[in-house]
Amino acid sequence: MLSRVLPRYGFDVVAVSGGEEAIEKVNCENFDVILCDIMIGGIGGMETLKTLRTVDPLTDVVILTGYPNPKTAETCKNLGAFEFLSKPCQIDALCDVLKRAVQNKLSATTKQ
Repeated sequence: MLSRVLPRYGFDVVAVSGGEEAIEKVNCENFDVILCDIMIGGIGGMETLKTLRTVDPLTDVVILTGYPNPKTAETCKNLGAFEFLSKPCQIDALCDVLKRAVQNKLSATTKQ
């Protein structure tokens, strides 16, 4: 659903079906921000987050989950998540977080 909604808010979206596919895409393409569901197929959201932060440390990863709990949020933050959001999430709040993550990457890349 978000892959159809976010373009209306100015985001280019590349949707994937699993963590392994996300990692492959990041290995081949440049992204400004990554939005990852904690329950993503394949290796799962936390392992995907951990690998993505290693593969591309300048691209922020926003975690979205329908199963929030403080321990999972803390683990994701410790693994390098830019933000941890619970579903359902207001689209304006999500877009604000994504824009901050994009701005964060732009700031980091201009400093190099």
